[in-house]
Amino acid sequence: MALFYITGPTASGKTTVGEALRAKGYEVHDSDNEGMRYWRNRNTEEPADRPVKTELEDPEWHQNHTFALSKEPIDRLYEKAKTKTIFLCGITPNDLDFKDRFKEIFSLTIDEDLQKNRVVNRTNHNYGKAPHQFAAALKWRGPQIAKYRQAGAHEVDASQPIDRIVEEILALTKP
Repeated sequence: MALFYITGPTASGKTTVGEALRAKGYEVHDSDNEGMRYWRNRNTEEPADRPVKTELEDPEWHQNHTFALSKEPIDRLYEKAKTKTIFLCGITPNDLDFKDRFKEIFSLTIDEDLQKNRVVNRTNHNYGKAPHQFAAALKWRGPQIAKYRQAGAHEVDASQPIDRIVEEILALTKP
C-alpha cells in the first residue's frame, strides 16, 4: 500500500479525480483542507498568520506569502498508507519537499484553452474566477507542468473523460 499524489495546474481536475476515487472506495485527502497546509513567508519560509485582508485588499502581503504543505499531516498520511492505498490531491509550491513520501506522483495536464473553459464553468471550486487569480493560473500552468515533468511524475492527459483518467491512475498504482 502507499501514498499517491495527484497534482496539476488550476482546473486540471484534481478535485474531480479525488471525488471519483473516493466514490470507488479509496481514501482521498485534499491539500486545501484538513490542516494540510499553512501560510508562510516566501523569503524566510517561516509560518505566517492567516491574512486578514483579501488579495485585492492587500496584494503586497499575498505577493510575499504562499501556502505550504505541513510536514505533520503528510507524515501521518504516509504512516497510515503503509496499510492502505491513500491519495492526496492538491498543489503547493513546496509539495516536492515530500516527494520521498509519495510512491508515485500524477500530474494532470491540460492545455490553456481547456484550463480557461474549466475555470469559467466549474462549480466545485471558486479559485480562478477573479481576474487576478485567473491571470496567475494561466501564468503558472506551464511552469507547474514542467516542475512535475522534471520530478518524474506520470503525466495524465486530463482532457479525457473522468473515468479514463481514474482508470489510468489506478492502473499505475498496482504493484
